[in-house]
Amino acid sequence: MIHTPRFLRDTSPFLTTALAAAASMYDPHCTVEKSHLLQEHAQDIAVEVFRRQYRSVEIVQAFAFIA
Repeated sequence: MIHTPRFLRDTSPFLTTALAAAASMYDPHCTVEKSHLLQEHAQDIAVEVFRRQYRSVEIVQAFAFIA
């Protein structure tokens, strides 16, 4: 299966958000405020992932991006 942006968004919102947050730090067109909002949202999702005890390879990848 090919991992397209749509597939990634539909199957792992946490990984999608973590990727966007990491990329926003290096995008000269992204404001600092937007970057912080993405990072905060990724952290909020991380809390829910722990709380609900979700487990998958994509979750591990997302934690690697936000670490």
